[in-house]
Amino acid sequence: MKRLCLVVLLAAGSMAAQAPQNAPEQPQAPKVASFQSNLVEKAQGPTFSDINCSGFATKETIEAKNLVIGGEHSPHTSQFGGRDLIFMSGEGLSVGSQFRIVRRVVDRNRVEAFPGQYKMAKEAGDQWADLGYAHVTQVVDGMPMARVDFSCQPIVVGDIAVPFAERPPVPFGKVNVAFQVFGVPQSNTVGHIVQAKDFDYLLGTGKKVYLSIGADKGLKTGDYLRVTRGYDWKKDVTPIDRVSTMATMSEETSDRMPKAEKGVESKFPRRGLGEMVVLWTSQNNAVALITVAREDIHIGDQVELESAAPVQQAQQ
Repeated sequence: MKRLCLVVLLAAGSMAAQAPQNAPEQPQAPKVASFQSNLVEKAQGPTFSDINCSGFATKETIEAKNLVIGGEHSPHTSQFGGRDLIFMSGEGLSVGSQFRIVRRVVDRNRVEAFPGQYKMAKEAGDQWADLGYAHVTQVVDGMPMARVDFSCQPIVVGDIAVPFAERPPVPFGKVNVAFQVFGVPQSNTVGHIVQAKDFDYLLGTGKKVYLSIGADKGLKTGDYLRVTRGYDWKKDVTPIDRVSTMATMSEETSDRMPKAEKGVESKFPRRGLGEMVVLWTSQNNAVALITVAREDIHIGDQVELESAAPVQQAQQ
């Protein structure tokens, strides 16, 4: 047995010596990319739904000439969506005509998010929801029948059809720059967030908002706005947030604490809360998409022009 083991060991050593010296190396595992903070990464650009389902505010009169009056499976189906067949009433609805479906909406919560909100919102006009768009496929016995091509939310009887106008894609070319919270010069183009889609109050990345400024202040699609908030307890801070300023003491063991100058908070620098990109504008208001939010953004927060939209150069 000892002699057999010795033979096996000698044979293994001989085979190892005869092995080629240039044997292929084993592949190494790929290196893992280093992680970057989301505050310096490029934000995601507006999607097709962001642009076409944002809703809008306008002072222009939208007449209820063309209406949704039913659908293929009425009355069992009362809400309609993508690829559904709907019945229409109105004028100019010939085969092939395309239209956008909208609905006037109102906030039933009659509590202002900030003093003067309703007055500012009234100046911007009525608020409308985007529901989708459709095209007429046939007219049977004078009844226009349309196919819903795209829907944002359920369409119901009574919704209004308006002429279709394509909303162009939003240029999105902002470079990766770390967000600067303080020390940014204020722009001459300044407005406020008056309202938000679905009447939200606390806002973050991806939310659509309606602004108090528009083309009248030089805003255009693709412009970037910076969201800021001051520290003035009387005009910048909500009543619930300034409760702490009414406390008799800030720490129970303190004794004869010196007080800061009255109104000193109005001298604090504005705080940057986030950024947004303009989706489209009307004469005196605009719709924007929040692309960066360091913290919750509120209705009433200030917006100011940060950088203009990239200019498309014609090819030579």
